[in-house]
Amino acid sequence: MTRLLHETTAALVAYSMPRPSDNPHTVAIVDVGHAHLQVSVARVDGAECDVLSYVHDEHVGGRAFDELIARLADADYDASASPTLAAMPEAMQKGRLRILQECEKVKRVLSANKDAHLTVECVPDMHGNLRDLSVCITRQQFEARASGMLDAIQSALVESLRAAAVDRVDRVELVGGGSRTPCVIACVARALLQEPSRTIDSSECVAKGCATFAAMLSPRYQSRPFTVSDIYTRAISLRIDDAVEVVYKANTRLDRPKKVALTITPSTRLGCVYGDSEPIGACTVEATPGDGDAHSSSSSATRRVQLVVNVDADGIFRFVTIRPVKSKVNACDTADTTRGLTVYYRGQASDVAMTEMHRRHETLCQRDAHLERCDEARNQLAALLFKRPSRDDETFEALTRVVEDDATPLATLSELLRTMQQDGGSGGNATTQPDEGSGAHDTGGVVQHEQMI
Repeated sequence: MTRLLHETTAALVAYSMPRPSDNPHTVAIVDVGHAHLQVSVARVDGAECDVLSYVHDEHVGGRAFDELIARLADADYDASASPTLAAMPEAMQKGRLRILQECEKVKRVLSANKDAHLTVECVPDMHGNLRDLSVCITRQQFEARASGMLDAIQSALVESLRAAAVDRVDRVELVGGGSRTPCVIACVARALLQEPSRTIDSSECVAKGCATFAAMLSPRYQSRPFTVSDIYTRAISLRIDDAVEVVYKANTRLDRPKKVALTITPSTRLGCVYGDSEPIGACTVEATPGDGDAHSSSSSATRRVQLVVNVDADGIFRFVTIRPVKSKVNACDTADTTRGLTVYYRGQASDVAMTEMHRRHETLCQRDAHLERCDEARNQLAALLFKRPSRDDETFEALTRVVEDDATPLATLSELLRTMQQDGGSGGNATTQPDEGSGAHDTGGVVQHEQMI
């Protein structure tokens, strides 16, 4: 069984599992990573964890702090009109990467000291000339330059409390490499009115949470019962031709199907929109009336249907089914106004293609099982050969070649294994000198091996 898990949810699992006896409380996971900021508020009650809200900012993170230090130390970097490395000349890209690497070291030094020296030799400037960069940066200068980013962090924290419908949280956990910056710690404490703690590993909590959740899903491991009620992080809208309708709001519980009533035309196009992005899924509805439809002339223009959609436990939006809506023609009769309704999903395989896919899947599974049985027989034969080597070197080498050959069929391996096991059971240990009564049997066993070869 597989399951998609969000990073902050995995961190919540790593936080909650070692605390089965704690009193019910709310906790905020603040993840200041290298690329972006994530804030998740959850309610933890023994063996249950309910995610209440999730807020993120893609422009706040350790990489953005490195950029601030680079602009503070290098005037050319600050005045550059090229925001990305890909848009810069090739001669400047390596120099910018070296500056960013040194800025990351300076950021770490400023986490424990009031100032730090940044030195980079042979850095190309805007005109391609080489120069040496050496500057002293204080923590006060860095925090003054990062004031706008700290305001963005505070706004995200306040928004997470508002989305969770709570006034304050009981505990705050800081994770991520960028969370070690003193100004970030102070900003979190000021916004959430709670001193943050580090009871889980900042760098390994996500991996540990995923491993723990995988163990809970696997039937091979026994783990303490634990329930996670996750949410979807972005709003999901349904695009009907040119109109857009919000179906799931942000911070909505997962695995909750919804019914949407639609008025469709013979070629209505439906699409799914995640947040403010472009549609990533679509389907075309062809409402052509069937043969013998008495209402084909009136019902071919517009039809009423009911679309059932769902966001499953993995957070994936799915078109579950589309159903016809019956309308009353008169007091004694009802007619199906969506007769002949057909739905084609983009990327959907036909019935013939699906049958072929299932057939190939079964063939591959059978092949894997056959190869596994061959490997098992080879391992048993190799153990018998090296445990009781034959006195005839040529026969031993021939048997070894048969075992090591991948083209040897399973029937040959099974017959050879059965023969060697019978020889071992009746003839005893092949490394000892046999008596006159058992010599004929040993010779017969060698002859059988040679016949198999």
